[in-house]
Amino acid sequence: ELAATGSAAPALESPLGATLLGNRILSYSGQLTAQYTVSPRLHLHFGSVSAGGQHLVGNNVQAQPYAMPRNFGLNAGAVFSFSYAVTPRTTFGLTAGENYIDNFVQTANFSQKEAVTSASATLGRKMGERWFMSAHGGGSVIKGVSQTYAQKGEHIIGGGQVGFRTAQNTLSASYNRSTVDDFGLAVGTVSVYGVAWFFRPVGRWMFSTTFAEQQLKNTGFLNLTGWSASAGLMRSIGNKVMTNTQYSYMSSSGTYLGIPANFGVSSVRFSLSWRPQGAGMMRPPSSG
Repeated sequence: ELAATGSAAPALESPLGATLLGNRILSYSGQLTAQYTVSPRLHLHFGSVSAGGQHLVGNNVQAQPYAMPRNFGLNAGAVFSFSYAVTPRTTFGLTAGENYIDNFVQTANFSQKEAVTSASATLGRKMGERWFMSAHGGGSVIKGVSQTYAQKGEHIIGGGQVGFRTAQNTLSASYNRSTVDDFGLAVGTVSVYGVAWFFRPVGRWMFSTTFAEQQLKNTGFLNLTGWSASAGLMRSIGNKVMTNTQYSYMSSSGTYLGIPANFGVSSVRFSLSWRPQGAGMMRPPSSG
């Protein structure tokens, strides 16, 4: 399904990546999930695995000399999670997961490896025919594997989403606070604010536009703020295949190892998605 923000799989682009990696970035991500429907009200998820990474490509003339040449993030959770429809309008869920990041900081000449264990509870509610909302909260534990600047120990995570839907439009706003970036840029306090609009006029076409701001703090070696804006056109081919053509602009600024950094990057992306079960391929985001 399409998601406005904060989907389970990492996004293909991070607004903070340009500050550390420069203007030529190869980004990649993937997700594998097993789901079992016990009943129309109870869904179980096993062994969800997602990964994402970025690295500098070619002769990156605009990159700063302190650019991070590569980074990688692996989410090996949820080992187990479930969602249960308490009522036709209310759902409740629990999720537990393990994140692992690996990056190499060029100037500081150290490899940062971190493991983060997290668990959270989610409550979703459909309010009437058009409004929906969800909220989640929990905690995470940062465990250092090798040299690191991150603050180890327990941290609070959480967030929420509220949206409004009509027959052809879906509007949503969301906030998420976590301790790890999907691409493995760093471990600390990661805050993401986002808004999205999906418009499906007729048939197999859908238009989307999104805006998101990401803040990365309390890492010990960098403080960054970045935003991204995008517009995309999606089309379903049959019941199982969907194409997405998207333009994005990303800007980020802050300090890295005490040095100011500021970048702006434009990108065009074409993606092809395949979903075996087919149903809901072009469904806009919702709380349930």
